[in-house]
Amino acid sequence: SISAVQDFKTNEAPYMKGAVMSENKYSIGIDAGGTKVAYGLFDQDGELVESYVESETVGVSDEYKLPCLQESVSLGKDGKLHITLNNLSHDKDYELETVLTDAAVKSVAGEIVGGEMHEHNTFEEPERVVKKSFDAVEIKDGKLHFVMPKSSVLHLAVEI
Repeated sequence: SISAVQDFKTNEAPYMKGAVMSENKYSIGIDAGGTKVAYGLFDQDGELVESYVESETVGVSDEYKLPCLQESVSLGKDGKLHITLNNLSHDKDYELETVLTDAAVKSVAGEIVGGEMHEHNTFEEPERVVKKSFDAVEIKDGKLHFVMPKSSVLHLAVEI
């Protein structure tokens, strides 16, 4: 099935509780064990770009199922395309290929937050869950190819 993070006609983000929509800007904080470690991965000042991701769903009943993969894409003031994905699956990595229309990829830089789904920062281990560089992206035939790890949030800054 195809799922969009945002309904572009109504400007609503139906799957994302805690999402904030204003003036076509998308902002969300991810709570990881009480510490909002992923918040800095989302472009705050960009112009929202229409996007979608094909994904399986996860959940205990049909009423509460969500797409395993969710995305947000924006064109930043820096001229880069910012792609942010999260993988809600606790046990499955996804091999992904991006298709950008009307744009050629020059370079890409990534950063990721992830790990075992129960990991969290504590006073004793304040750096257990942190942003890390993500270099496992291949540019091939104008497309980005990479594996989206389970239980992770990924930000790709794409120079186009």
